[in-house]
Amino acid sequence: MKCQADGKLKTTWVRTAAARDCTAWSPESPTADTYTPITPPKPTSVTASCANGVLTVTWEPAGAGLAEATAYKPRIFTGNPPTESANWTANTAGTATSAAIPAPGEPALPETGVFQVKIKASNAAGDSPYSQTAEATCGPPAPITGLKCTAITKDEITVEWNTAVGAESYTLSGKSGTGRGAHIVKGDQGSGDFTNDNISDLRDDASYLLRVVATNSQGTIFATLGCRTLDDDWLEVDCPASNSMLHVTWDNSIDDSQSYTVTIGHQGSTRALTSSNASSLVVPGQPEQEHSVNVASTGVPKYSQSKAKTCPELDPFGRNYNPFLWPQEGGIDWPWEHDLDDEYTNNGYAIPFLITGASEYERTCGLSGTTWTCTEHWSEPAKNRNN
Repeated sequence: MKCQADGKLKTTWVRTAAARDCTAWSPESPTADTYTPITPPKPTSVTASCANGVLTVTWEPAGAGLAEATAYKPRIFTGNPPTESANWTANTAGTATSAAIPAPGEPALPETGVFQVKIKASNAAGDSPYSQTAEATCGPPAPITGLKCTAITKDEITVEWNTAVGAESYTLSGKSGTGRGAHIVKGDQGSGDFTNDNISDLRDDASYLLRVVATNSQGTIFATLGCRTLDDDWLEVDCPASNSMLHVTWDNSIDDSQSYTVTIGHQGSTRALTSSNASSLVVPGQPEQEHSVNVASTGVPKYSQSKAKTCPELDPFGRNYNPFLWPQEGGIDWPWEHDLDDEYTNNGYAIPFLITGASEYERTCGLSGTTWTCTEHWSEPAKNRNN
C-alpha cells in the first residue's frame, strides 16, 4: 500500500513465482508500507433550528482521504460568556451530516431559550477545532422586562423595554377608554434589537394602557404598562404689561421629586434654567415680542411641554414697578445694566422703584452669548424711589 498525493491509498500487486501467466497475482505484504490519519478540518455550513422541543443541527461533511471525518460531536453552549454544556452530547458516527438534540437518554431542553451550537469533526487522529456558532430559539420569546415610559407630552408617549431573549420582532400599541369611544393607536414594528418606540396623536390628559408584543416563529409574549399624557394646561405662561416679566408655571405634582429645566427662546437665542422641585419661575421678557417657553423634567419619565407667549406693550406708569423681582427671589445671577441719572443698586441688583409722571420710558433686553442684559431709561420730570 502506498499513500498518494491526493490522500488516497493505492494497493499494488506482484506476480508470484508459481504463476505461469498474468492471471495469477498476489498483493504485496501489507507490512511493506503504512499510513497515518490526519486531523479533519472543522465542519462548515452549520445550521440549527428548533421545533417541538428538539434542536436539529446540520453541517457539511468535513475532510477527505486521510483527513476524512469519521464522527461528529455537536455541543450546546449556554450562559454569558457561553460555556459548553455537559447535559447534551448527541455524538454521531460515520458520514452523518445532522443530529437531533437531545439524544436518546439525555435531559429535555428547556421550554424556551436561545441555544448556541458548535460542532467538532473527529477521526483516529483526533478532533478538529469547533465550527462557527449556529443559533436557534426554542419556544416563544422570554418575558419582556424593564418596560417603562421614558418621555411624556400632551400627545405623545415614548416607551422602552429590555431585549426579550428569542424575540424576532416587537410591536407597540396603546388604548385609552373602552367601547366605541376607545382610542387605539399603534407604533412601529421593529426587529429583535428594537427596544424603544413612541406613539403619537394621543389625547391630552388621558390614561393609556400600553402593550408591547414580542414575537418569533414559535409564539408571542406581551407586557403591559399604564401611562397618562399631560393636560394641555400643564404649562402656563403669562407676561403682564406692567413689567414684561414672563411668569412660567407648571404642575410639578405629577412628579415633585424631579428637577425641571425652563428654556426661554427669543430671536434665535435660548437660555436654560434648572429649578429643583419647583413649579414656577419668573424671567425677564421683551415687550411686544414672542418668546418660546419649554419646561421639561430632568429625570425619567421626562415630562415636557412647550408654549409661545408674546409680551404686550410695556405700560409701567403709575404702577409699582419691580422689574428685578426675579433675581431677588430666585437668586439667579444675570448681569443687569442701568441707564439712570444715579446708581441705585444693591449687589448688582436694582432696587425697586415707583415711576410717576415720566414723559418717556424705554426698556431693552437681549441675550449676548449666555448673558441676558437689560437697559432701562426714562426722562424727567420725576423719579420717586420706594426703597
